[in-house]
Amino acid sequence: MKVTIEKKKDGSIDFKKDKTTFRFKAKNFEKHLKKRPQIGEKRFQQEIADTLESHDCITQRPKVKGNKIFYKVMSYQDTPKARYVTFWKIPVFYKNKNFAEIATCILKHSPNYYAINPDEKIIWKKPNSQI
Repeated sequence: MKVTIEKKKDGSIDFKKDKTTFRFKAKNFEKHLKKRPQIGEKRFQQEIADTLESHDCITQRPKVKGNKIFYKVMSYQDTPKARYVTFWKIPVFYKNKNFAEIATCILKHSPNYYAINPDEKIIWKKPNSQI
């Protein structure tokens, strides 16, 4: 099922997938919008929704309860020394089975072997993922 995007009256943004709601709270969204203005644009919000729907990798920080980090590669470029990937990294914190809060949304560009923090445990990875 496709992820739908819904803006709330209080400024929060809900990304709904099946029975699960991923909420980017208004105060948190405004704080991160100053650092990453692209997350305010519809095109990038659709990419965020696509990342939550069909991701390349899911990781978890072992010492942080209820978290998951979704990764999706948007593009990659091969160089003689490494493969560089442009990807979304979206950490979320589950409050219960059907509700999670989005901590932030980061669009990054790095060598694929630096994309995932070594402290993170890979829960799921798509076969042939570029990360």
